[in-house]
Amino acid sequence: MSDDIKIYAENDGVQGLGADDYSLIFKAIMVQSKDGLFVTDHLGKVVMVNRACEEMNGFEAEDVLGQNVKALVKKGFIQRSATLKVIQQNQPVTLITATSARSKVLSTAIPIHDDHGKLRFVLVNDRDISFLNQVTDVLEESGTFRPEFSNLGTAISELKELVVQSPAMQEVIYFAVRAAKFDLSLIITGDTGVGKNAIVKLIHKLSNRKNGPFITVNCGSLTGTLLESELFGYAKGAFTGARKDGKAGLFEIAEGGTLFLDEIGEIPLPLQAKLLHFVESGEVVRVGGLKSRKINTRIIAATNRNLEQMVDEGSFRRDLFFRLNVIPIHVPRLVERQEDIIPLMRFFLERFNREFNSNKTISRPAMDALQHHRFPGNVRELENLMKRLTTMVEGDSIGRCDLPDTITSTESPQSPARNTSTGNYQEDLSRFELEKLTHAIEKHGSQRKAAIALGISQSTISRRMSRLISKP
Repeated sequence: MSDDIKIYAENDGVQGLGADDYSLIFKAIMVQSKDGLFVTDHLGKVVMVNRACEEMNGFEAEDVLGQNVKALVKKGFIQRSATLKVIQQNQPVTLITATSARSKVLSTAIPIHDDHGKLRFVLVNDRDISFLNQVTDVLEESGTFRPEFSNLGTAISELKELVVQSPAMQEVIYFAVRAAKFDLSLIITGDTGVGKNAIVKLIHKLSNRKNGPFITVNCGSLTGTLLESELFGYAKGAFTGARKDGKAGLFEIAEGGTLFLDEIGEIPLPLQAKLLHFVESGEVVRVGGLKSRKINTRIIAATNRNLEQMVDEGSFRRDLFFRLNVIPIHVPRLVERQEDIIPLMRFFLERFNREFNSNKTISRPAMDALQHHRFPGNVRELENLMKRLTTMVEGDSIGRCDLPDTITSTESPQSPARNTSTGNYQEDLSRFELEKLTHAIEKHGSQRKAAIALGISQSTISRRMSRLISKP
């Protein structure tokens, strides 16, 4: 490392870093980065791979370390290589390629030279753009909106707050993006803590109302009378203690934007009739007033209750339900989208590491335990757990022993039985992997279908099965 590398602090001038500092920063980048990072030498031989690169490309580090990228392209790990172009051109290269894990990747490779200007290494940064492309494709369907990635504006920040790995959540986002294009009412349903609020914000940010107000009201936190005055406002002298000039309601305040009615199933029946009138006519009448006001506000509602059952029971108006439920979107429980658990765990760990200025990592046994937990509190439970672990665990590594008993005491049917343990960690891990792959192949009928379900490539399954079966 060159001695003249410095960090320029805003207030303190120039500060030099020692070797330990560089090592700590480098380790954090390689472990925590969501982007795939790998390094080759000047001939294209892979010398370093990070975890995100393994997941994005569908291979393991041991499968590629020491191999030349030419061989990786030939074996189908990647479609084409930015590294090879850097070696040929000796300048940075960016291209879009596909991986064996069915991901579309934006790959940027830069040359690393020694003090004499000779090429020593090539650093590659891979960013998975598959999901962003899907969103862009949906937005382009009408032919009237053709965005560049940079022009998605604030919607990109909302997308970054969503972890979407499972097919179930990809479908939710697909319908949410489509719903954003049409100025219709809709209801988001799902259990408490699944992330309904995030979906509503995404829809608003992608709609033509994105520059208008976004107002949220929890319908379950106010009594019927207070909720009515909050939503519709009140006229001058409507009741004792009212403002002398009256007050605008949230429908009026949200004009030109979106009013998010959270926990809409808690609205009492008398107020539902007034809400129905607004949905049908776009008009509101303030409490105690006579004058009708035309308001241009979009309603998005959410609930964790079964509204159809409430309709049958008579506690929710049938006509209001059908008026609001033009585009129904259901967000599944976390246990129904297990592919999202580990990416969400890493997302929260990275966020809380930044927030609390820590450098926590999590062990593979701990991740396996989280993967098999049912999370009755859904995403919110996982988020709170990661905050607790980041702040309360001593040291930089979160192990299985640091997890609550409610997680570690739960046996998964896919986990290897405890009484089959040999006491050797590596052998137990190999046995577990073999059982998981075998179970997936039996369940789905072929290695190809199992690979799709597991989110890896068929060649990875074939290689791992051969290696595991041949072990003594």
